[in-house]
Amino acid sequence: LCFLSAAAMLIAFVNSKIGKMQTTIAITAGSMVLSLLILIAGQNNWFHLTEIATETVTRINFEDFLLKGILGFLLFAGGLGIKLPNLKDQKWEITVLALGATLFSTFFIGFVLYGLCMLIGIQFDLVYCLLFGALISPTDPIAVLAIVKKLDAPKRISTQIEGESLFNDGFGLVIFVTLFAIAFGSEAPTVGSVTLLFIQEAIGGIVYGFLLGLVFHYLISATDDHSMELLLTIGVPTAGYAFAEYIHVSGPLAMV
Repeated sequence: LCFLSAAAMLIAFVNSKIGKMQTTIAITAGSMVLSLLILIAGQNNWFHLTEIATETVTRINFEDFLLKGILGFLLFAGGLGIKLPNLKDQKWEITVLALGATLFSTFFIGFVLYGLCMLIGIQFDLVYCLLFGALISPTDPIAVLAIVKKLDAPKRISTQIEGESLFNDGFGLVIFVTLFAIAFGSEAPTVGSVTLLFIQEAIGGIVYGFLLGLVFHYLISATDDHSMELLLTIGVPTAGYAFAEYIHVSGPLAMV
């Protein structure tokens, strides 16, 4: 993790001096180049880099690190930057874009992948193709927020894009969890059970997040101590996300 942080910092610094690309895009491109160099080093048996990289990656539990660790902080930080009055004015547009577009993308990608698999003779269940669609449909909220701020887009458009990019991560994870339960659940899924699971994750996450936000707003308004404010902003995406997982509602939606 220290090496990855240092590499990301170095790529961002070089880009700020030379490339002038958007930072997240530059880090992604630099990571791809770095991965390619490691593969080339492995092919030529240089410094045993491939073995070291493989051993390091296999030791990381990405579900715990990303979904239960980093994601909560990213979505919480992104949500703090959106003004609530602007969000309320665009609530229906954002809901349609975040939920409707993510659902459409999930099923479109899933059916296209299923058709391609059938075309080349690979037997693949439709639900697994839909899982892949749910996995790649949500946009990266941090990259989107950074790009919108850099472009200085009109307020109405920027609010829609920012809100959609944040909420579609949560909705995408809810869709993925629902499809995962259908694919790998111990009991045969029914329309009622799938609908109930979706409502529990999505609506439950939004309601829980609203209540958590009220408590957070009250606590942070009641103190002028900057260290206490810092502790509160760390505690919400950690303890709040963990409790959302415990009561089986969507942590990402709650953090937004």
